[in-house]
Amino acid sequence: MSEELYKPSRARLFLIMGGVLAIVAIIVGVIAALVVYIIIPLVRESGKATRPDAPRPVAVATFQSIDRPDLPPPTAIYPPKREGLIEVRLPATPTAVAVGGAGRWLVIHFPRLQTVGLFDCCQVRFRQFFPASDPDTLVAAGADAFFVYQPQNEQLERWNFRTYQRELQKNPRFGKDVEQLVMGSASHGPLVVVHRNMPNPRGVAFYDGQSLEPLDFAPEGVFFSELNRRAQVSVAADGLTITKVESVMPSPFPAAALRLLPPAQMGPDLIESTTVSRALVPSFDGGMLLGSSIYDYDLASIPPPPDAARDQLFLPALHAPYFVGIRTNGTTQANMTIYDGESFKPLHTLNDVDVGDLTKSRRQVELSPAQRVFLSPRANRLMVLLPELDRLDLHPLDVERDRELAGLPALRFPVTVPPPVIAGEPWTAVLDSPQPLKQLELRRGPKAFVIFGEGTMMFPVVEDIRQQREFEIVLYVQDQRGQERMLGFDIPVQNPQLPEYEAIPSMPHSLPVE
Repeated sequence: MSEELYKPSRARLFLIMGGVLAIVAIIVGVIAALVVYIIIPLVRESGKATRPDAPRPVAVATFQSIDRPDLPPPTAIYPPKREGLIEVRLPATPTAVAVGGAGRWLVIHFPRLQTVGLFDCCQVRFRQFFPASDPDTLVAAGADAFFVYQPQNEQLERWNFRTYQRELQKNPRFGKDVEQLVMGSASHGPLVVVHRNMPNPRGVAFYDGQSLEPLDFAPEGVFFSELNRRAQVSVAADGLTITKVESVMPSPFPAAALRLLPPAQMGPDLIESTTVSRALVPSFDGGMLLGSSIYDYDLASIPPPPDAARDQLFLPALHAPYFVGIRTNGTTQANMTIYDGESFKPLHTLNDVDVGDLTKSRRQVELSPAQRVFLSPRANRLMVLLPELDRLDLHPLDVERDRELAGLPALRFPVTVPPPVIAGEPWTAVLDSPQPLKQLELRRGPKAFVIFGEGTMMFPVVEDIRQQREFEIVLYVQDQRGQERMLGFDIPVQNPQLPEYEAIPSMPHSLPVE
């Protein structure tokens, strides 16, 4: 018999090689699955088990809560003068948004204009624009300042809300793979930087909000930083609660909450669990975590209010114990209900609110719901950003009246802006209260400004006020029932020697420093 009959054909050789490669691929896949789903979790669990239980001090910046009555809010927040629905036309399409001053400011990046705009939610206008030529610019904001990071030149800047001056510029070498820059809107830190690539495939890094130097939260920070999948990171307004949710299908999604404590105490505390929400947005003080469901700080599910059974999304208020439930109509509109965060009672519902593609899985502009919907009880406004329409809508509310109607304690106090000051002339104004007050104190204001009695304010208008366009006062108010509020106003100064404000200041125009 010829030897050629025993020679394998070329087709048979390819078939054998293909089978071998397929078997190798299956083996590699099985090993990879074992590593990802069994070995790595075991290693993590073993690491947690060996962590010392004794509390450890944390080297972090000094934090302050925005809810403590003995501390003034970061800035004055009050309702706009204009009543009814206010529609603000934006100069271009925004791609990055951050909230600052506990809800007073919106920091908005406009790539087409190569600028970052500072929007005043109380005066309903842009106060200033700042240069940002990088189309991938990221923004974050805190109590007194906001941050602009341009990945192309790896440049980080900190700007002051009031003076519009750049306070700090550094090249922290975050790299060009930074995906998020987040910070508590009423805090002074930390600044949280979310990377696509770190020593691990993805991770979170913490930086001091003042020095912009890196902070080490070992060992909790190490575990929190292990983001091996796409994740959404959020920070509470007070800066003390940080959450992450890894978007891995199918649900439940791996989630974690990191609670930082002031340096006088010990910590931090790390909690890891799973959730059905793709993102968890902490309430202003971190007491609740909200998304498609509601969770407490321990990531335990909280039953939603009975009236919220059909709500698809929950978002916290910017600076008070309230939250909003969103129920879409299957179109570009939604019904939004304001709830009291303590009793869970519904206070007010806005029907047929324009929300654009808020709840769609693929949006024209990739801004999360927490970057589009802002509930500001102090300003009595529910703000909805519509980036695909280049529009910002401010819907009117009356939170204290709604609390009264719901049978909840309320403090009805006038929050209209007092009359303007005429430069160089004495000024007097009275804040009339519809109910007796137990305490009324001035917590922030210019020199020589006094308040006495039931709300009489006097200001002799000293010389150094002549070059200012406005000044800020913050009042602490307590009624006979013990209800407490912080009230803030920006009182305008009329000075014929100074030009009028521009509706939208142009770069590099700089407004006077207060």
